[in-house]
Amino acid sequence: IAVSNGIDLNKYQKDAHKESVFREHFHIQEGQPVVVCAGLYFRRKGIEDFVKVAEKMPHVRFIWLGSINKWLIPPYIRKIVEGDHPANVEFPGYFKGAVFQGAMSGADAFFFPSYEETEGIVVLEALASRQHVVARDIPVYDGWLDNQSAELGKTVDDFVTSIQNILDKKVDKREAGYQVAVSRSIDNVSHQLVDAYRQVLEI
Repeated sequence: IAVSNGIDLNKYQKDAHKESVFREHFHIQEGQPVVVCAGLYFRRKGIEDFVKVAEKMPHVRFIWLGSINKWLIPPYIRKIVEGDHPANVEFPGYFKGAVFQGAMSGADAFFFPSYEETEGIVVLEALASRQHVVARDIPVYDGWLDNQSAELGKTVDDFVTSIQNILDKKVDKREAGYQVAVSRSIDNVSHQLVDAYRQVLEI
């Protein structure tokens, strides 16, 4: 029986103070569009496509939150992180607390181009933050994330179109996305776990 990790909805509620901390930390100007991602510096996380999308959208700041020892990743990925990327892309490292939570709700979109996930907990965190989500259309989302609750795509051009549509206010799936997070809240998951244990005990 597959059960979600679950998400603490209270932790990711929109918070003006946390958003202010995020914006001040990154010196984000009023009206400046910002897209964030969160993940380790792995190729499977879609880091190359993240940069390719940014190249096509020089008017937008792209901030990748997350880190790993750079000597543990292939040289071509290390090269990207250390400077072989457009001026509108930033790899500031790992964050938690107010900066991270403020980014999840305070950015203009959460872009997650990962090729493979076991669940995609950061996607749940973005949905719980009532954030616009743009993600790669991969099998792990089947049955819980779809084009009603997020912008799903497969190519760089798909992602560019989705992000621009969000910035232009042509699409807004945040409320449907939030309901997905509600369905996988810690409270709901706890009941699913109880049901799973009961099924096992009845065998």
